[in-house]
Amino acid sequence: MPRTKHLGTVSGITCILVATIVAIPLTPSAAHASLFQSVQATVFHDDNLGRSAFDGDIESDTGLFAAYRLGNAWELEQGRRLVLVGSLSGDLHDEFDGMDRVGAALDITFRNRLGLGPTAPTIRAGAGVGRDVFDNGVRDAWFGRAEFGVTKRTSDRLELDFFLGYESRRADDALIASSGPGPGPGPGPGPGPGPGPGPGPGPGPGPGPGGDAKPGDTFDTDLARLGVSAEVTITPSVWLDLSYTFFSGDVVSNSTATDEIVDAADAITDDTVFGANRFAYRLDADAHRLGFGLGTALGATGSLSLDYEYEDTSADNGIDYDKSIVRLTAVFSF
Repeated sequence: MPRTKHLGTVSGITCILVATIVAIPLTPSAAHASLFQSVQATVFHDDNLGRSAFDGDIESDTGLFAAYRLGNAWELEQGRRLVLVGSLSGDLHDEFDGMDRVGAALDITFRNRLGLGPTAPTIRAGAGVGRDVFDNGVRDAWFGRAEFGVTKRTSDRLELDFFLGYESRRADDALIASSGPGPGPGPGPGPGPGPGPGPGPGPGPGPGPGGDAKPGDTFDTDLARLGVSAEVTITPSVWLDLSYTFFSGDVVSNSTATDEIVDAADAITDDTVFGANRFAYRLDADAHRLGFGLGTALGATGSLSLDYEYEDTSADNGIDYDKSIVRLTAVFSF
């Protein structure tokens, strides 16, 4: 990655963190305000890291996620709360270090409790902005997100959460790859920035599938989600989490080129994170995700949880893939 891009990345993340520190004391004051911090460490295993649709392209990996969050919550009036949170996070992968990431985000959420008592529902509306930087720079992106949700405790043991969210990501680069991304030395004469082995970005007659050139803004994505989750209290210090989420919008898959994927792809980019002759494709898809987790308290301020997620995704041209992720997470608040 060029030095100027590194400097821009550092500047962007620094601006988000500085904005958090400055904005917290400048937010409308109230009689009841509380500063909070938390740290999180997660060990995870992903059995289809590249979201590949074909068995021969599927790669699994194990890694570590870590995050630090700093925030403040203001009680504006009875039942109404404004929460501002800045976060710094990162991922490290055991094998595919091109997916290593560092990021920062700033989120604000308004919560309104509708009524009194433990079973009164709470509605929330929030928005955030952030920056992700990857070891593989083509994935570097700014993002914005928004969410609306309703939380309702139906009994001493069951709390339900309904949510609707949206996230938009805009990557720094749009590296062009032809829709016939064969590994051959295509004759394109231009000195374009494409990372493929050919001497230029032209759509030369490599041995891959043919077709018209497609845009390379593969990592510019828009994704909506709708879901419900349930937290079941087993004992005062042990709980069970269940969730279902439906996603609709852009997903990015990595694989070798086939006619089916090329025809269905909205954008294509050379992507060597998972090896030579591999390409990242942006697809319009729907996905269903199921989650299951078991958590326990660690003292007065900590928790430990074991979670499993299964995701099934379907796109055009019969392109389907599934993946599962297992996570072991520790969180401490102070």
